[in-house]
Amino acid sequence: MKIKTCLIITLTVMAMVPTAMAEKDRGNQMVLPDWGIITVPDNIYMDAGKQPVVTAQKYNNDMDRMLEAIYPAAPRTYQLIKKEGASFYYGYLLQYTLGSWDFKQLVNGKTVKFNRPDYLQEQGAADISTYAAHVNNRLRTSLPSGFNLIQPIQLVKVSGNTFYEGIIGRTMVINAAAFQEMMHIIAWQRGGVVEIAIVMGNADDEESLIRPVMAMLEDVKVIKQTERIDI
Repeated sequence: MKIKTCLIITLTVMAMVPTAMAEKDRGNQMVLPDWGIITVPDNIYMDAGKQPVVTAQKYNNDMDRMLEAIYPAAPRTYQLIKKEGASFYYGYLLQYTLGSWDFKQLVNGKTVKFNRPDYLQEQGAADISTYAAHVNNRLRTSLPSGFNLIQPIQLVKVSGNTFYEGIIGRTMVINAAAFQEMMHIIAWQRGGVVEIAIVMGNADDEESLIRPVMAMLEDVKVIKQTERIDI
């Protein structure tokens, strides 16, 4: 009887272990304003804040200032740190929320004053799909010196959501050695609003940090306006 009881306990514990591991691997849920609920893996630290970026050397390593000089939009910024064994990987995430009018101006390379009325009724809502080719042409011809369009903006579907993703890279020489930073772009449309996120990091850390963060953004749970957020 004791052997049978021990066997039952052992089997019960074995059944519970995968569930516990799954809970641990599930990560931590986080509300990314206007984007939705994302799940941050346990080994990635993500928090609001600024991160120095070598790509923006001319702007005192401030990527926000560099992008603002190209287009005056205010991003939400997040620090990214991943621990993998004894190694640490550092990255940066910039998130933009643009109204239909502002998105059109961005694509057309025009500077506009923010918070102006969104003329959806008069001009029609901006549809990313109709602008993708134009965006790629602008990226090929208008990027600052040293920047290259590695992967043109293209449609990606994940779990029923439609994203537009591309990759920009910049190669520099630092201390007589080549150094490359990558900028993965992901955008999607929610009604008359276009959400854009830029995930930045060292090219050597692309598989370890950048792509896991991109997957995290793709695997988003959309928050409805009437839905209560309770994490």
